[in-house]
Amino acid sequence: MPSKLRTALRALLRKSEVERELDEELPYHIDQQAGQNIRLGMNPEEVRTAARKAFGGVEQAKERSRDASGIRWIEELWQDLRFGLRALLKRPGFTLIVALTLASGIGANTAVFSVINAFLLRPLPYPEPGRLVLVGSQERDNLIGVSFLDYQDWRAQSAVFDDLAFFQSAWKRQCRTGQRD
Repeated sequence: MPSKLRTALRALLRKSEVERELDEELPYHIDQQAGQNIRLGMNPEEVRTAARKAFGGVEQAKERSRDASGIRWIEELWQDLRFGLRALLKRPGFTLIVALTLASGIGANTAVFSVINAFLLRPLPYPEPGRLVLVGSQERDNLIGVSFLDYQDWRAQSAVFDDLAFFQSAWKRQCRTGQRD
């Protein structure tokens, strides 16, 4: 693995040197194939042509070698990023709309996740949140709030609950007083 990584980094960082070596190496392989064709008794005029055919195209061999280095995807990603950046710089209005759309989408997702994380994913900040209950008064089929005086009475007389707490929503206060906070 370290040799593959070293080869990939070298191909990425010293691309011109690797290309030069590849240009020098491929004719060597074609010459080797030509020598083998001569040993097989092939016509000397057709030896080079047959060697190139057997080896495959030089450019295709270079492409196979580049693919084998394992960095082609990095080069293509870099090219795509440069192309995208140039396209965005040509159309600043479109770029602004894209940036604002992405920012608002990311912001909305962050806000929704924060709410879901706070209320659904994290446990309640109590020792045994599964034992919490909501106590209120019921009028017909509706659960309604209780007055602070009722709460004080329930707290004083309760033998069932370990502790009681009182809360009142802002909506209930607005309905009762007709004022907004």
